[in-house]
Amino acid sequence: MNLMAGSGKKLSELVDSVRLYAHSGEINMEVSDTDAIFAKVKAAYADGKLSELDGIKIEYHDWWLSLRASNTEPMLRLNLEALTAELMEQKRDEVLEFIRS
Repeated sequence: MNLMAGSGKKLSELVDSVRLYAHSGEINMEVSDTDAIFAKVKAAYADGKLSELDGIKIEYHDWWLSLRASNTEPMLRLNLEALTAELMEQKRDEVLEFIRS
């Protein structure tokens, strides 16, 4: 609060100035078989560091993806971050194309 008061900036402006990664935002997709898609994505990105705590998270040194199934709808939720906006867009499009194919 002191930083906001002293700078005259909004919290969102202060956060943007220290943001390290480009983020895709949550992308929701309606699907019929989440388990099949999870298996497909895990196989395709098997060289990344896998976590299955809540859905799947696959990490690389310069980007990561998180894919979760909705508990209430036939939906998958994708979040992806990368070190640059260009890499984030490239990987986001790659993962979405892969999931939809």
